[in-house]
Order: sequence, then C-alpha cells, then structure tokens
Amino acid sequence: MRKAYEIATVIGLSLGLVGSAASFGEKTNAIDKVEKSDKTVKTEKSVQGAKLAKTAPASKFELKVDGDYLFPGEDFYFDKAYGASAKLIYWLHKNFGLALAAGVQKWDAKDELRVDPAEDWGSGFAFIYGEKYSGDAKMFPLGGSVVAKFELAKKLNLSLEGGLRYVMISSDVSLETMGALVDTWYDNEIVDSVKLDYDVDMDNGFIGLLAADLDYEIVRNTSLFVGGGYQIDISKSTPTITLRNGENVDLEEDNALKGFFVRAGAAYLF
Repeated sequence: MRKAYEIATVIGLSLGLVGSAASFGEKTNAIDKVEKSDKTVKTEKSVQGAKLAKTAPASKFELKVDGDYLFPGEDFYFDKAYGASAKLIYWLHKNFGLALAAGVQKWDAKDELRVDPAEDWGSGFAFIYGEKYSGDAKMFPLGGSVVAKFELAKKLNLSLEGGLRYVMISSDVSLETMGALVDTWYDNEIVDSVKLDYDVDMDNGFIGLLAADLDYEIVRNTSLFVGGGYQIDISKSTPTITLRNGENVDLEEDNALKGFFVRAGAAYLF
C-alpha cells in the first residue's frame, strides 16, 4: 500500500510539473505573439510615417510676389496693363496646394483718334465725327487658385496654376467726342465744330486664368520665378457715359479683360 501511495504521489507530482510546464509554455508563446504583434504594428506605423514624410511638404506656406505686364486681347478701350500681385499658398501636399491672391493693375486707355467716314448732308456739306479715349482704369483682382508643383531638376520647379478672380474697377477713363460740319465745295473748310467730354463708367468683372511659372531656388526656402499665362472673361460689362440731359448711354463695345500676361517675382517658403 505504501508503495502504491508513493507511486501515486510521484505520478501526481509529475502531472503537476507537466501541467506547470505546459502552462508556462503557453504563457511564453502568448508573450512572444504579443511582442511580435507590437513589432509588426510599429513596423507598419514606421512605413506609413515614411510614406507620409515623402508626400508631406517641408513647409506648409509659400508667399509669392510678382510684377506683371498684360497684353489686352481686345484693344478697343485699352492699350496695355501692368501691376503687381501677391499670392499665399497653403501646401496640402508637396505637389498640390490652394492659394489666395490679390493684386492691383493700371490699364492705360488706347489714346488714339478714331474718325468715321464723312457723312454727306447734301448741298455741299458733310458731317465728320471722331472720338478718342484717354486716361486709365485701376483694377483690383481678388480670388483663389489651385496650384500644382513638379520638380524638373535640383532647385528647379514648374508651377501650374488655375484660378478665378473678381475684378473691382475704378475708372478714370474719359471719352472725347468731336463733330465738324465741312463745306465740300470749298476745300472741306470747317463751317462749325463741337467738342464734348464724358466720363466713362465701368462695372466690375469676373475672370478665370491659367498660368505656369519656373521657380529656381537661390537660397534655402527662397526662389525667383518667371512665368506667364492667359486670362479669360467669365462675365463682361458694357461701359456707359452720362449725357448732358442725365441720360445714361451704353457704349458700342463691352469691356473685355482677357489677354496674355507675363510675370516675374520672388517666393518664400515658411
């Protein structure tokens, strides 16, 4: 009986040790799985962080300031335009950003005399009419843009821009009209003439633009750029004058703001 008791005791102790060993092994395996899982998560986070680091911009904001010169697409009222603008870009991605823009421009009137063909009034008389625009208009474009940037070479980038602008116009343009009655039987001698001046009123407009710039980094975070583009009319207005009797009269041509432009300036990342 005592031997049987001892054998049973030994067997019980053995089973206890085996169970403890099995339990210890299970705990060890569980710890290894957790550690491996943590390492996997950390590795995945590191890979994701590296991917984000490659696409995230080094600097979130960029300020671009430039001077511009514009060639009007329709030269009935204006001959040329020039001014300056500033654009603040928020880079959502190293190659993609959104911008707010503002500027000021001076559009010079086309200062030339236009004379209509003489109108025959009969009995040796003819009427000649001519007109001339002079002065200038101040324009203040405000709006936003979508900007994309591509690296062409070390320190050299290509920037593409598409935007919309609301253009506020302050007109100092005047219209000078001249009429003369001439005697065609006596070497077109002027019998009588009249000259009148009118202020030209212009309503605000709305334009869209497409542009491209080449940016070259001269020092860290500072670049110089040159570029150009084209702006189109989204909405146009018809200029008006006020006659002496108080009547408002529309002029014969709409005020078009479309045209090609060139620009150059500096940019700073921060």
